[in-house]
Amino acid sequence: MGEGTDEERLNGMARIVQQVFRNAVIDPDRAEINVTRPTEVGPYSAVESIGRYAEGDDTMVALRVVAVIEDGAGDGVIAIINALPKTTGMTKVGDIIYVDGSRALGTMRFD
Repeated sequence: MGEGTDEERLNGMARIVQQVFRNAVIDPDRAEINVTRPTEVGPYSAVESIGRYAEGDDTMVALRVVAVIEDGAGDGVIAIINALPKTTGMTKVGDIIYVDGSRALGTMRFD
């Protein structure tokens, strides 16, 4: 993420996850980001955008895009997690943080 203050780095990561979110959906006009916020993934600083989009058949899909960086290093990763609320037992879009892909992301470590 380059040099800068923690705030500048988090703001840069927020712009990245919002852009990746828009690029990850077929029709951005049928997508909505509910929240973009700082978070943590395992021991690392991260920023996530969580929202939803409609597929061509109007199926609603929850989407979580997370940018994770290794503190003090230039390494990072972008994770894209999709979930179908109807099949995963989600009652709200924010429940995507509990689906298997999100839980697995929490085990990631930089070497």
